[in-house]
Amino acid sequence: MLPEKIIDMHTHPGYPVGELGKILDYMDERGIEKIVSLGASKGPEYNDRILKLREMAPERIIGGPCVDPRDPGALDELKRCHDKGCRILKLFPNFGFYPDEAQFVPFFEEVARMGFGILSHCGWLGAKRLSSVKYARPMRFEELFRRFPDTLFIMAHMGGISGFIEGIMYTTRTPNVYLDTTPGHSHWVFKHAGEMVRGMPVERLLLGTDGISPPSKDWDASKQYELIASEIDDLGWGEHLEDIYYNNAARVIEKYKLLP
Repeated sequence: MLPEKIIDMHTHPGYPVGELGKILDYMDERGIEKIVSLGASKGPEYNDRILKLREMAPERIIGGPCVDPRDPGALDELKRCHDKGCRILKLFPNFGFYPDEAQFVPFFEEVARMGFGILSHCGWLGAKRLSSVKYARPMRFEELFRRFPDTLFIMAHMGGISGFIEGIMYTTRTPNVYLDTTPGHSHWVFKHAGEMVRGMPVERLLLGTDGISPPSKDWDASKQYELIASEIDDLGWGEHLEDIYYNNAARVIEKYKLLP
């Protein structure tokens, strides 16, 4: 049985603008108190969806625009979304940049100044355009973890299949680093590396499902809540399910002021 209250820290607004109300209906039906709604690699129009969704329920929607630091207008877009109440930045390094390169330090200084947390895709990305795992490993963020100790960092998908050991290590060494359970990398990690996962502090694990979007023949995000809960129980962490599904995220939201 799932906890009565849920905070999903990794979702995407998969419905078109005119149907965004279905996301709130979905949340109500499943006892989801809050979500982090993130931009996507599919294009900047997702940022506008996030802003529209936040307008509908600003106390429940934590906005996470997707911005590429190489874009000349990146900081302008970040400020636009900041002014609308967004407080998490979504990154996709897979498309060709190492986040720890010196040229990006001014960008991340401004991110930290504006009070954004950072949630980055990690690991394989099955995108239509060329992408690579080599850019999206937790180790490429280590200098940022240390340079910005007051900034929240969430390494998505358990750090990726290629980087989960790095991600677990950072949760034991750097107090501002968290992992999320978002599929599909997390399923592989939970199945094949349970002993290693149990080596991380349970309070650093956050629920993420990659929802919320209309179900298709290939994907139904709503089924992830039960599946991830089963995997957590198999880890021997069933007693911590309420923490992973709600309490950890609630503390993070308060500590890092993700809902202004």
